[in-house]
Amino acid sequence: MRILLDENIPRGLRRILQGHDVRTPASRTGNCWTKPKTGFEALVTSDQNFVFQQNLAGRNTAVVVLSTNRWATIRAQPQTVRRAVANASPGTFSRITLSGRQRRPRPAPDLRC
Repeated sequence: MRILLDENIPRGLRRILQGHDVRTPASRTGNCWTKPKTGFEALVTSDQNFVFQQNLAGRNTAVVVLSTNRWATIRAQPQTVRRAVANASPGTFSRITLSGRQRRPRPAPDLRC
């Protein structure tokens, strides 16, 4: 499958999607969606407002929106990303939730004198 990674996706995602033809926008200027790209079967982005900003009507490209672009979170759940891309079909939109690690609460400061 030919996949286009949006500018906001870590480039390490290419390694997770081995076996696919994964490309990144050649130019860092402009939106990769508004400039027609031929031959891409899927676009992977983390832009949560993508569906509201772009007209998806008539597109034959699947759009996969990841809930985060934090590399540590994506790298920890490669099977979720692979499954989402594998299940993407032309003209569909899917939102994938990746759960990040829980942060430990900071201990309360010791205020004793």
